[in-house]
Amino acid sequence: MKKRKKKEKKEQEIKKDKIRRTHPRIVITSLAALAFIGLALFVWPWFILVAVFLWWLNKKYIKKFLS
Repeated sequence: MKKRKKKEKKEQEIKKDKIRRTHPRIVITSLAALAFIGLALFVWPWFILVAVFLWWLNKKYIKKFLS
């Protein structure tokens, strides 16, 4: 019984150690993913606005040149 308990305790410590070692990587990766998503959500509307503005300018100048 004692050997079994010691073995189980050792296995639990190994699991905890693995979690501790991988934890910072998980945090950094998730923060990077959130930053990327935030950047994408912030940048895409500006691309759309610029595209609409260029389309509007193009339409305006085409009318001038055609008339």
